[in-house]
Amino acid sequence: MSKQQEKELFFFLLNKQSYFDLIFAEFKINFSKELSVDNLIKLENEIIKRKRLINEEIKIAFSFLVGEIIIKELNGNWAICSVKKDPSYNLPIILNWGKSGEDNMRLSPVEWIELFISEKIRLGTISAMILQNK
Repeated sequence: MSKQQEKELFFFLLNKQSYFDLIFAEFKINFSKELSVDNLIKLENEIIKRKRLINEEIKIAFSFLVGEIIIKELNGNWAICSVKKDPSYNLPIILNWGKSGEDNMRLSPVEWIELFISEKIRLGTISAMILQNK
């Protein structure tokens, strides 16, 4: 990872809590701040209902939330994608997740959220992936 990518990852992780607070404040839905698949499912439903109101900041915050739930449920660690031809180049990704760890492909919560909001992946796809890989 380059020095610039290390700085981006540090900034990303430093601001993570403020993005979580934004999600919980913005959606005003009844669930704890606990990072869980159940809460992800509730949040997916709220985002579908309010799709037209989702701005870039909410997308980033939702990406952080999804990523942290993946790490909590499946392990792994945050990194910045350094593959220039990858759609997630210079974006936060998750590596070394799941039972086999290093053998798994990278996960890009930012990419997933874009696909989810544009309805290219269906409601429940993200949470189902997490549950299937536990």
